[in-house]
Amino acid sequence: MFRKIVFAVAIFSAALSSAAYAGSASIGARVSTLGVGAELENTVTESIGVRAGVNYLPINDYSVTEGGIRYSFDIDLKSIPVVIDWHPLKNGFRLSGGAIYNGNEITATATPALGTSITIGGTTYTAASVGNIKAEINYDKIAPYASLGWDTSFGKSGRFGLVVEVGAFYQGTPDITYSTSGPVSLVDIEKEKKELEDALDQSFYPVVALGFSYRF
Repeated sequence: MFRKIVFAVAIFSAALSSAAYAGSASIGARVSTLGVGAELENTVTESIGVRAGVNYLPINDYSVTEGGIRYSFDIDLKSIPVVIDWHPLKNGFRLSGGAIYNGNEITATATPALGTSITIGGTTYTAASVGNIKAEINYDKIAPYASLGWDTSFGKSGRFGLVVEVGAFYQGTPDITYSTSGPVSLVDIEKEKKELEDALDQSFYPVVALGFSYRF
C-alpha cells in the first residue's frame, strides 16, 4: 500500500511539473518530527504552490512504563504529505493545507520476568500465566494537515533555500489490538487496552521541520 501511494505521488508530481512555470519547481530534503524526508514543489501561480513528499524513520526499543507494565516500542514513521501552499505576500512566507497519508506503525511488546507478578486490568497474574504481551497501535490513515512556514528560495532567483515549517495533522484516536500469549481474562485485556488507549490518545500530531530546497 505504501509503495503504491509513493508511486502515485511521483506520477502526480511529474504531471504538475509539466504544467508549472519554467524554473519554478524545487526539490528538497528535510528532517522533521515525521522523520527524514524528501519533497517536490511546483509553483502554480505567483502565490500558489503544490508540494508532495515522503518521510520515513524507524525508532526501535523505545521503552515506556504504563500501568506498571514496561513496554518496548518499535515505531516506524511513514508518511506522504500532499499540500497546497499559499504565499499571501508573494514571498517565502506560506500558509499550507492538505492531507497526509499516515502510515505510522507502532508495536509494543512486554515480557514480564519469571517469578514476578503483573497487574492487567486490575487483576494480578503471575508472569508465567501472562506470557508475552503484544499491542499494535494504529491511527487514521488519511489525516488533514495545516501548517505555516518559510521557503527562502520562493520567488527568488537563487537556487538554494532554507525551509522551515510548523504545523499539525489530525490523526484521530488510537485503535489498539492487545493480546497475551497466556490465558488472561478478556475483560482484563479490554481494561488494559483502554488504559493504553488513554495514555496514547494524542489526536493532533505536531510537525516541526527544517530543511533545504534547490530551485530549478
